[in-house]
Amino acid sequence: RRFLTVVVLFAGWLSLESTVLYLTADRIRFITPLGGNYLGLGRTVGLGALVLLGYALFFARSGLSRLGAVVVLAWHMFVLFVSGARGPLSATIVAGLVPLFSGIRPVPPGKLAVRRYVMFLVALLAIAGMLTVYLFSTGNLPFTLGRMLSLFVQEGGGRSASARANLYIDAMNLWIEAPLCGHGIGAWPVLRGVGDSRSYPHNLLLEILVELGLVGLILFSTLCFFGLKALGSLRHIRNDPWRLLILILFVNVFLNAMVSGDLPDNRIVFGILGLTTLRKNEVPGQWARSSI
Repeated sequence: RRFLTVVVLFAGWLSLESTVLYLTADRIRFITPLGGNYLGLGRTVGLGALVLLGYALFFARSGLSRLGAVVVLAWHMFVLFVSGARGPLSATIVAGLVPLFSGIRPVPPGKLAVRRYVMFLVALLAIAGMLTVYLFSTGNLPFTLGRMLSLFVQEGGGRSASARANLYIDAMNLWIEAPLCGHGIGAWPVLRGVGDSRSYPHNLLLEILVELGLVGLILFSTLCFFGLKALGSLRHIRNDPWRLLILILFVNVFLNAMVSGDLPDNRIVFGILGLTTLRKNEVPGQWARSSI
């Protein structure tokens, strides 16, 4: 609970800095507050947005606290829409859909059981969808949405997408050269001729395959397997808002790791895997009350 509270506070700080930069900028481009980069901003604000979503869905004790969480969530989403970070925005949206799948299940005879929070989430999604359609229809697309649109209208998905596709092809070719144990930690930039510098294929699994081979991929997959196993069964996750929130966060950081960052950049993946080991039947702190 304390860790996630700090995440929300830090995401709020970054959102405030980003909003100031956005309002005072002469030309809207990538937003990079506190000397960082737009991807780091997007990842952090995305995590904060999802924690706020989880609080609004599962833990809010009153309508006022739920409304406050939704307002701050909308602010975080605004920052994601204008920052230029396509991957973090997409990962946040997909992870935010997880409660839809966990909150609906078939029950005999031929009916569906729906959790109370599902309708609230559907209402939020409907509002967000109508706003997005309005922005597209008026042509006033925020920077991030404009970059996402380029994936479909520009040849090869645009320069950034084309560069990633080439990196993925290079990674597969390098892995084939040393499929079992890989070329060694940090080998990617050296093999691509840029020396011992910070460079990566923008996909965590491909980086592991190139540098650590199948052995590394098996080790990483084992961590993920036992982490998710510790989180519990689907039934257990459905009935425990804390575990559901942790699963939402894991989906977010894992999807981000598939499109950007190297092993050190994606250390948050291993951090969230640590959260999956929350002891069964443990209720962390004052967020115990739930409307799940």
